[in-house]
Amino acid sequence: THTHTLAQLYGAEHIPERNMDATYDIAGASTCMLPKLLGDKIEHVTAAQEFGTYGPVAVVGGMRKENFVWHADRNTPPSHPDKRHMRDMFYVDTDVWKTAILTRGADVFEKTFGYLKA
Repeated sequence: THTHTLAQLYGAEHIPERNMDATYDIAGASTCMLPKLLGDKIEHVTAAQEFGTYGPVAVVGGMRKENFVWHADRNTPPSHPDKRHMRDMFYVDTDVWKTAILTRGADVFEKTFGYLKA
């Protein structure tokens, strides 16, 4: 199965135990586009590298605050505390964090293309 192959490539600890299909259609995503373009000529699996710094509840809370600010004044500067907080949820400005993200991303990329070339 795909789950078994992904676990072998990336490590079982990185693969969710349950089906992670989206609960709603995502317009513009490759998972929607490829079947429409190619029909049943292609089989695909989509994977994502999570690199956020907070759990989903905190992220949604931050997104709601930032969204409120954006709708209240679309010219709000990036220095606004809610905008800075939202950025900081996904980007930690330390060399250690940046190195870890880039190292893992390069590892995933190399394993993926190694598998596809085989």
